[in-house]
Amino acid sequence: MEKSDRAAAVKKFSSPAYLKYGNEKQRCVWRYLSESDILSELAPYHPIIAGTIPIEIDTPDSDLDILCGFDCGDEFRDFLETRFSACEGFELKKVVKQGLTSVVAKFRAGPLSIEIFGQPIPPVEQVAFVHMINEYLILQERSEDFRREVIKLKEKGVKTEPAFARLLGLEGDPYQLLADLK
Repeated sequence: MEKSDRAAAVKKFSSPAYLKYGNEKQRCVWRYLSESDILSELAPYHPIIAGTIPIEIDTPDSDLDILCGFDCGDEFRDFLETRFSACEGFELKKVVKQGLTSVVAKFRAGPLSIEIFGQPIPPVEQVAFVHMINEYLILQERSEDFRREVIKLKEKGVKTEPAFARLLGLEGDPYQLLADLK
């Protein structure tokens, strides 16, 4: 993978504008983001859309992933609780991911299931974003058949990273393997 391709992908996915001209689900996300104040409200936490929707390997069950970075986890958690606790299906938890204290909020907003994930590092450095960029670059190098095979595996319940690893014939921890691709 070329370094310039990676830089272009990071730039593309650092702003949600690409969603406006995407597939049906991406346009739905764009409408939600445009009609709600969610990104402006999350602005102090530098939100970035990540996951399967941006790279067009989502299934009907896929949620909208929003990555955030914070300085104070308790402040971020309090903000999420105050702002989104009235939303349908609201759940909030503190977990440790990649050795970092992380805050995760899940809820429904209109037609979308949303997960907001925050860590004390910038979103572009979070493993979920790195995975998405690497998966995007792989998809750019592969055929449309490869993309469809990823989606088929996901529809059978295989998580995204294991689906990529299986189709690429990679052995070992699929999450680490995809994070390490350069």
